[in-house]
Amino acid sequence: MRDELGIHGGMLIGNPVPEDKEIEREEMEIYINRALDNAEADGIAGKAVTPYLLSSIFDITEGRSLETNIALVENNARLAARIALALND
Repeated sequence: MRDELGIHGGMLIGNPVPEDKEIEREEMEIYINRALDNAEADGIAGKAVTPYLLSSIFDITEGRSLETNIALVENNARLAARIALALND
């Protein structure tokens, strides 16, 4: 489609988490805010923030966030394969 539209450069493709592995936005916002508060209280800054937040959210969700992230990676791989096949036609 990008070629048909004459658009040059990269393309951003949004691909959702499969519904059966999704954590609702409102629920996830609570976990993220709690993890951000924890990071601030623990003095976490710079490049240590992301791994801290991921670990904190993993703990808060009792591992559900990891299951969701794995499902997203798998879904992204499936979509990437479909796109690659379509581009190869």
